[in-house]
Amino acid sequence: MKLDKNEIIFTGFGSGHGVGMSQKGAKFYAADGWAYEKILTHYYKGTKLKKLY
Repeated sequence: MKLDKNEIIFTGFGSGHGVGMSQKGAKFYAADGWAYEKILTHYYKGTKLKKLY
């Protein structure tokens, strides 16, 4: 990670950025029967889901 004025620049390798939710991992968990709520809270610890409508 590098700070440059008003930007944060992440440098990585491979097919992902290493931050947040893995698309392949989320797809695997969904295929294994996980609900979207469980997937989101798995990747984003401490998250509380709330309906806004």
